[in-house]
Amino acid sequence: MRDSTRDRLLETIEAATRLFLAAGYRRTTMAHVAEALLVSEPAVYRYVESKEALFALVLRQAVEPAYLESVRSLPYPTPVPEETLRFIREMLEAETRIAALAPERNPAGDDARGLAELEEIIGALYDRADRFHLALKLVERSVMDWPELAALWFGEIRPRLLSQLTRYLSGRHEEGLLRVSGHPSISARLILEVVAYFAMHRHTDPRPPDASPETLRAVV
Repeated sequence: MRDSTRDRLLETIEAATRLFLAAGYRRTTMAHVAEALLVSEPAVYRYVESKEALFALVLRQAVEPAYLESVRSLPYPTPVPEETLRFIREMLEAETRIAALAPERNPAGDDARGLAELEEIIGALYDRADRFHLALKLVERSVMDWPELAALWFGEIRPRLLSQLTRYLSGRHEEGLLRVSGHPSISARLILEVVAYFAMHRHTDPRPPDASPETLRAVV
């Protein structure tokens, strides 16, 4: 792929990313993408076969910034049914897989380190949410347009992570290694919401906190 073609494809991905984040999957059209690029709609189809192909490409580029290097020919093809949903599932499961929260893990044991352990868990959640913030925002923005994605996000991934963190906090509280005020499930949700804002949502906040990324992570 020529450098000029790759540059134009990257511009298309960046424009589509902004539109998908602003309007969601359903309300974003190829005409909107063309308008943002100041080109005709047929010109967009030189790079991607369909809106489905464009959304899949936007997601993959958000997860793997070097993904374009693997694209050898254009237009980028429309994914087979369920392929994009499978990719999102794999990304979300990897992003939320924290060893210390695994269901099979025994909450008791010599490796318990109280606050230091909790700090490591929150740090891992923060780093992954920060790394994949664009992909996560795209998923979150599009769930209401895609029933299968909504079922995955709201029915599987988020409840499982909340349940794992709740169980962890409850177990450490019972061991006397952490003091959890009130209900562990509320504390778990508070942790996840704080991490979600500072690691993910701040990137698209028109008035983000006035502090360096390192400071924000350290405070969280």
